[in-house]
Amino acid sequence: MQLSVVIPTCNRHSRLVALLTGLLHSEHPIHEVIIVDASDMPLPPENLAAFHALNILYLRSEPSVCIQRNMGIHAAASPWVFLCDDDIEMPADYLIKLVGYAAAHPEAGAISGTVLQVEKERWVGTYPIRSGKELVLKSLFGLSIWGRIECSSNNRLVQRIKTRYQRRGNHIAKSGWPVLTHFSTTGFITPVYGLGASIIRREWLLASAFDEVLDPHGIGDNYGVAMGFPDRAIHVFPEAYVYHHQEAQGRLEKELSYYRRALALDYFIRTGRSAASANRLWLFWSLWGNFFVFFLKGQHTFLRPALLACWKVLTGSNPYLKAARHGLKKVQPDFRRKTQKAHEGIMAHPWKSETAPKRILAIRLQAMGDVVITLPYLQGFRQSLPEGTQLDFLTRVEVADIPRHVDFFRKVYALAGGRSFKRQALFALLMLPKLWLRRYDAVIDLQNNRLSRFLRKLLAPKAWTSFDRFSPAPAGERTRAAIDALALHPSKAVTRFTLKGDFDPHALLKANGWDESSMLFVLNPAGAFENRNWPMEEYVAFVQRCLAQFPKVQFVLLGLEKIAPAAAYLKASLGDRLINLVSQTKPSEAFAILQCCALVLSEDSGLMHMAWVSGIPTLALFGASRSIWSQPLGTHTAFFDSSDLSCGNCLLPACPYTGNRKNYCMTRIRAEAVFQQAIALMQRKDQERLSEPYPKSRRT
Repeated sequence: MQLSVVIPTCNRHSRLVALLTGLLHSEHPIHEVIIVDASDMPLPPENLAAFHALNILYLRSEPSVCIQRNMGIHAAASPWVFLCDDDIEMPADYLIKLVGYAAAHPEAGAISGTVLQVEKERWVGTYPIRSGKELVLKSLFGLSIWGRIECSSNNRLVQRIKTRYQRRGNHIAKSGWPVLTHFSTTGFITPVYGLGASIIRREWLLASAFDEVLDPHGIGDNYGVAMGFPDRAIHVFPEAYVYHHQEAQGRLEKELSYYRRALALDYFIRTGRSAASANRLWLFWSLWGNFFVFFLKGQHTFLRPALLACWKVLTGSNPYLKAARHGLKKVQPDFRRKTQKAHEGIMAHPWKSETAPKRILAIRLQAMGDVVITLPYLQGFRQSLPEGTQLDFLTRVEVADIPRHVDFFRKVYALAGGRSFKRQALFALLMLPKLWLRRYDAVIDLQNNRLSRFLRKLLAPKAWTSFDRFSPAPAGERTRAAIDALALHPSKAVTRFTLKGDFDPHALLKANGWDESSMLFVLNPAGAFENRNWPMEEYVAFVQRCLAQFPKVQFVLLGLEKIAPAAAYLKASLGDRLINLVSQTKPSEAFAILQCCALVLSEDSGLMHMAWVSGIPTLALFGASRSIWSQPLGTHTAFFDSSDLSCGNCLLPACPYTGNRKNYCMTRIRAEAVFQQAIALMQRKDQERLSEPYPKSRRT
C-alpha cells in the first residue's frame, strides 16, 4: 500500500522532529511526508536534512488544523493518506499493522490503531464506566461514553441500561455524542474515532473534507469528517497503538475545548452532518446534564461554558452557523465575558488618568519559585513610579518570607489557609476590611485564579491587569507583560536586591566551614519528583571536574529536609569542600546566601528561581518539567531540558517507561556537558547579567 503522510503542525518543532524520527524507522515504506506548518517561524532547513529519505514536501499555511489537513490531503500523491498529529509517538510497526488490517478487510476505508494518553501516570486508550450512578446519568442525559461498561451493580435499572448499551453496540446517541462500549481485541467498528493517527482513503477525505469554519485548533473536526464517510464507519485495530503526548504548547484549556466541541456538534447537527437520530433538543438536554455533572463534581470552572453552550444551542445563536452563512473560516468562539485587552493578549483594564495611582496591590499566591519570579519585575516597576505611589503585595503565609525582606514593598499581606481553596477564601474574607481601607487604585493580579479574581473584583480598583496563565511564554515574560498591561511605564527587571534584617550570610557560611577565599558553587538536587532528579553520581562527576578547574572552590547545599539524603551522599564524597546548610536557613536567609555565590547548578525548584532573578550564573536541569514555562531567563543562564524527546515535557511525577527509557530525560545528561556550560557561564560573569526585558536563555 502506498502511503502519503500528512502532518499539520504549529510551533512544535521539537515534537515534529521526534515524529519524523519515528517515521524514518517505520517498518512500512512511506511514499512521501507532507508537512503543513503554521508556526510563527518556518522550520529551519537543517532540521529536515536528516530526513531526506522521507521525501518531505514542506508547505506553509495559516494557523488552522482543518485548513492545514485539507492542504496536505490535496497535495498527497498516494491513494491512502496517513493523517498524523505532530505530538504522536509512533512505534516502528504501527503502520505495517494497519496496512495488514486493511489487506484483511478490503471494505475498510478508514483505519486507526489505539491512541494512548497519559491519565494518572498510566497510558490508557479507553475510560470504562465502573459506577452505576455514572451509567444512569450517562443514559439519562445521552452523554458520551468511551469505554466498556464494567459496573457490577445488581440494581435492575442499571442492569437494563447496561443490556441496552450492549445490544446497541458502538453508535451515535440521540444527542449526537459518540457512544463507544465495544472494544474487541481483534478489531472493532465505530462511527466516530480520533483520526490523528489513521490511514484513510484519499478519495474519502476529498469527498468529506475537514470543515474550515471550525476554530484553528480543529475542535470537533473528526466528527464532521467521519459522518461524511461512505459507510460512516471507522475500523480500529487495538493491536496497533500510538502514544499521544498531548503537547501543552498551543493546546486549549479544557473548559474552552469543551465549549467549542459542544458548538461544533450543534453545528454538525444543524447542517445535517450528524447521525439521523441526533437532534438539537437532545443535544440541549445533554448539555444541561453536563452542567449538572460538573456541579456535582465541583468542577466550577466548567459551569459557565456549559451554561453558555446550552443557551447557544437553545437559541440557535451558534457562531459557527453565522460564520458559515457569511463564508468565514476558523471562527474562535469564547465563553468569557468581553473585557478590554491590553498587551500580548493579557486581560486588563489599563490606567487612564494622567496622574499616577497612589496605591497599587500586586497579588501572587503560588509556590516560592513563582513568587520570586515576580520580584525583579515588581522592583523595576516600583522604581519607575513616583515616590508618592505605594506598592503592596499579597501572597500566602508559606511564601511570604522573601517578599517581607525586600525593601520596595510598603506592606506584604500573607494569606493563611495552606493550599485549600476553601480555607484561603475564608481568610481572604477576613482580610478584606484591611484591603478595602487601603482603597487601591490598581490591582496587578499575577495569579489569575478564582480567589485572586474574586479579590480583585471585590476591591473594585480603577485599573487592573491579570497574568496570562496559558501562554507558552516563560513565566518571567508573562509577568512583565501583565505589569505592562497596566499602561503606566514599560517594566524592566531590576535585580541586586537590598534585603532588610540583620542576618549576616557571611557569618553563617564561615561558621559552617567557608574559608572566605574560595568561590562558592551551589548544588541543588531538589527536583520535586523522581523524573526531575539528576543522578547523584553525575553530581559527583561534575564536582570533580570543577575541582580540577577551580582548586579554590567550595560547594553549598541549601534547602529543605527532603534533600538531606542527597546532602549525606555528597558530604561523603566532598568532605570539607561541602558546606551543608540543609534545614538551617529560612527562605530569605537562603536568598541572601545566594548573593554571595558564583554559580548555581539546580534542578527545577524555587531555589533555581531565587538564583537567576538575582543575576547569579544559573544552570538549570529540567526533566519532566515544561521548560518553556519555568526556564531561567537572561544571558547569565542556561538549561538542559527534554523538549527534543517525543515524551518530553510530560509533567508527570513518575516516568511511565521502564528499562533504559526510565527517566531518560535526566539520565542522558552527562556531567561533562553540564561542566562545559558552567564554564561558559563563568566566563560571561563580567558581562551584563540581565537585559531589558530578559532575553531567552540557551537550551542545551
